[in-house]
Amino acid sequence: MRVLKSATAAVLAVAMVAVPMAAQAAEAGRVGASQSKAVERLSVRPTKKSELRGGSIVIALLAAAAVVGGIVIAADGKNKPKSP
Repeated sequence: MRVLKSATAAVLAVAMVAVPMAAQAAEAGRVGASQSKAVERLSVRPTKKSELRGGSIVIALLAAAAVVGGIVIAADGKNKPKSP
């Protein structure tokens, strides 16, 4: 049973690697040299500036407060065993 599980895991790992590679190779074989430029991705530059800014300090302070609160709750000392 243990060998069967190991073999199944190995086959699945190989399949997880091989299937996307085969799909990519099939797509590359379908696109000819004349069409290769039409398939390339184009990047787009943003037209206006993002309105999201400066929130990292607030998030860092909230995270630090959560960590300190967790430590205080865990080290409270009231967690004595209730078994006799």
